[in-house]
Amino acid sequence: MRYLKTIPAAIILSLSISCSHIGGHSDEPSIRELTEMYVQTFDEKNLEGVTSLFAEDIAFNDPKTAANGKAKVSQLVVDIFKNTKKLSFSSKGIYVSGDTSILEFRLVLDGVTLDGVDVFEWKNGKISKLRAYLDLQ
Repeated sequence: MRYLKTIPAAIILSLSISCSHIGGHSDEPSIRELTEMYVQTFDEKNLEGVTSLFAEDIAFNDPKTAANGKAKVSQLVVDIFKNTKKLSFSSKGIYVSGDTSILEFRLVLDGVTLDGVDVFEWKNGKISKLRAYLDLQ
């Protein structure tokens, strides 16, 4: 009988923990907020801000490049920032499902406009996988 009395308490505790995450009371940023941070820091050419979102074992793929590990993926960002005088990066939409976010974006590099989609897989608040798809027409 003792177990029956503890079950309701366990259910209430479980629901209160779940609801605190749903209600946004957690100190951790949501996947949407993390994706928004990525957009903002990339648009600002804030290298430290962008790379702080990368997991140590991040895997990156786009139509022309594949890189693994924070140092190699960070170098790709360094190269973009260093070789571009005028950069604009903006969100056209962010969609979230579980630990995955999809970002529709517009990237303008020195007057050349690229529309595309980034697919992020997040683990512990860091990007573990990033796949970029570009409309190269």
